[in-house]
Amino acid sequence: MTFWQAILLGLVQGLTEFLPVSSSGHLFLLEKFFQTSSGSLSFEITLHLATLLATIIFFWPSIKNISKKTILLIAVATSPLVLVVFFINDFLTEVSQSVSWIAFFLSISALLNFFSFLILNKKDDKPKVTQLENISFLTSLKIGLLQVLAVFPGVSRSGMTLFASLSNKIQAETAFKFSFLLSIPTILGALVFDLINGGATNLQTINWPITVSAMLVAFCSGLFSLKLLKGVLNRNRFLFFAGYCLFLSVGLLLFI
Repeated sequence: MTFWQAILLGLVQGLTEFLPVSSSGHLFLLEKFFQTSSGSLSFEITLHLATLLATIIFFWPSIKNISKKTILLIAVATSPLVLVVFFINDFLTEVSQSVSWIAFFLSISALLNFFSFLILNKKDDKPKVTQLENISFLTSLKIGLLQVLAVFPGVSRSGMTLFASLSNKIQAETAFKFSFLLSIPTILGALVFDLINGGATNLQTINWPITVSAMLVAFCSGLFSLKLLKGVLNRNRFLFFAGYCLFLSVGLLLFI
């Protein structure tokens, strides 16, 4: 893997990890169109570490003041993912290499973004949940159950959890916070899972100058995409991302 390929992968990882467009789907597209690859599982782990750090820094004010109930809510929402991922790992490996499956899952992301657009565009006088502590455990479990679908490449985790939060009457800014506080144990769990499954074996053989450069790009672009997504929520630009994901889905089927 060349220096510029690594930088490109870091940029794509950082931008798409948080926007509702699926980072896994974009990395798949990148490999196909540019005939490049992330190179190894250990390289992917380092990029996820960079975006995890971006999440923690961006949400540090919320993290340092987090309540015990919010921690429990995050644990409840994370539990379905932990239980399911071990049973479908083989299927995930299969679909992650399938163009038709990824195109299908990208169309799901398009649909989720469209529904989020409709929810935010709808005038609703009913009171919304405006504090993390006021989210119910049942609502947290519902969000967690829908988050399970985001293990499939092409289904955006942020798109899924934001739609689940908004559809359960959680105010947009609170939905944004909960979705990405929830991403911290999710990304951390994925890192541990990858390390157990072989990612730790070749960390010592990594080209660290190239990898650290890619991590820095992923970190900076991740911070940018978090800020951008916050603006998307405030201005309800989900229709754009719905069209974008649909375009990618159709493009995959037609040209790859």
